[in-house]
Parts: sequence; structure tokens; C-alpha cells
Amino acid sequence: MKEKEVTVSIRDWLEHFSFAVYTGGEFNVVNGRGRPDMLIKKCWCGAIEVKRSKGQDVVRATKIIDYAKDYCSVAKYIVDGEEQRVTDFLVATELSMYGRLFDDDLIITEKRKAKQRKFYARFPYIEPVIEWQRTADFIRSIWREWRERKGMESINIGVLYSSVNDDQATLNGIPYPKRFVMHFSKSPQRWVQWWA
Repeated sequence: MKEKEVTVSIRDWLEHFSFAVYTGGEFNVVNGRGRPDMLIKKCWCGAIEVKRSKGQDVVRATKIIDYAKDYCSVAKYIVDGEEQRVTDFLVATELSMYGRLFDDDLIITEKRKAKQRKFYARFPYIEPVIEWQRTADFIRSIWREWRERKGMESINIGVLYSSVNDDQATLNGIPYPKRFVMHFSKSPQRWVQWWA
């Protein structure tokens, strides 16, 4: 699957859930060093770097960090002449709808699944019930790389997953889009994971 086809499949998925989706020339980034592949809007606005699920392609998606830094300093996102308030900077592949990013991801063990379910029962909205191993490592590497957080408290950075990661309901059999991000909590004031 080519990256353009991946973008189309993600667009179809998001539009199924009534997201406004902008790709290519449908939105502009002013004063930025580049532009993510997609801008989406519903009750939140996200800039998405789309990649194929091949290992090296996904690794290159770490440039989402640069887009986030640009946005927090000088870049503006424009749709139909109007500036957009971007809240999320996310990475997605054609497998996001299936709860992972990599085509050769590793299935976690039953023991690990049981541990994750127990953690989720105690702390919902912190992380998905189930995570695939390579994808889990990738997102945490983005968070480690994303060191310059001062002045970036207004945005979230992470990945686009789906509700299959925590057995949530679907709409006509299609899992809901969800975000797994690092965001700034005002009470207490600190950076935390957020699964929503």
C-alpha cells in the first residue's frame, strides 16, 4: 500500500465518524518547516503524520515532533483562510484502525494482557487495555525525544489508535478513533499519558 492510499483509508475511517478531514492543498501551514499529511477536526483538532506500516516508514514519522515544536513557536495552520487551534500532533498508519502502527508488530503475551487489564481497571484513560509491543515502544520513544516541553503545554503528542485496544463499542462494526497522547495536566501540574 502506498502512502497516498494509506491517507485515503485513514480519511475514510475518520469521515465515518464525522471528522472534517483536510489533506494536501486543503490546508496550509504558515511559517512552518513542513506540513503534516492531514489535519482533522471534530471536538478537537489534530495534525497527523501518515506513514505506511513498514518499520522504517513509521520511524520517519518522528518528524511530528518538529511540527509540534514549530506550532508552539511560529507556525499557523490555516483552513479556508481561518487559523485553526491544533490540540494534537499524531502519527497514524493504515493499521491505526486495528490498534497498532507496525505491520510486523509483536502480540503481547497473555500474562502482559492480564497485567494491562488490571492496570486499566484501576486507572482508565491512562493507557489502552491492550498494546502491541513495537507500537508501545515507538510511542514512548517519541515522548522521550520530545524533551523541549516548556511552552508546549497547550498541545498533545502521540498516536492515533482505535477502540479495539480496550474492547470498546464500534459504529457499524468499525472501531472508534482514539488518541494515545502525552499531555499537560493542570492538576497536579505535570506531563501525563492520556487515552481518549
